[in-house]
Amino acid sequence: MPTREEFDELSSEELAERAMSLAKHRVDVGFFWSLLKAIPAAEAAAGNVDEATMDVHSLMERVRDLLHADEGDLADALRPIYIEYLDEHQGGEASWKA
Repeated sequence: MPTREEFDELSSEELAERAMSLAKHRVDVGFFWSLLKAIPAAEAAAGNVDEATMDVHSLMERVRDLLHADEGDLADALRPIYIEYLDEHQGGEASWKA
C-alpha cells in the first residue's frame, strides 16, 4: 500500500484517477458528494470564479430536483429506482415506514 509521501509524488491527474477509480469500485457515494461540495471552492481558488458560480447554481438545481423527486412525471420516471431500493432494503419486512 502506498504511503502518503508516495501519493504526494503523484500528479494531481493521477491522484484524481486513482481516487475516483477506487470510489467507483467501492460505490463510495460519500466521496463523490464531498467532491461535489468542494468543486465550487476549488474552481474559485483556481481563479475560475465564473465556473464556480455556475457549479453552485448547477448543484442547487440538482438539489431542487431531489426535493421534488416524488412529484408528477419525475416520480413516475424514477419508479424503477425507488422499487429497486425498497426491494433491496425493505423486501420481506412486515412494515414499511414512511
